[in-house]
Amino acid sequence: MKIDLNQWIFEIPIEDIRADSYDEGKGENPCVCCGKDVKNPKYWVHMLTSGNLISTEEPFADQEDMGMFPIGNACKNKLPNNFYFKN
Repeated sequence: MKIDLNQWIFEIPIEDIRADSYDEGKGENPCVCCGKDVKNPKYWVHMLTSGNLISTEEPFADQEDMGMFPIGNACKNKLPNNFYFKN
């Protein structure tokens, strides 16, 4: 029996991937992980008010949904591929 993990929604606390040197508010599109400006955002993560990233692009009703945030190319590699979404 093959299990399709994409049918489940998983969460990762942002603290688990956020850089120790994170500096909020750098540039117009700061990376949610490191804070550096993302010049032309290609990848996005979906965050809840709890600070958790979720593995879906769909609006999330169970908790307050903060929407999509840019993540840099290098930082996206810290995540499983079902936690970031391409433009």
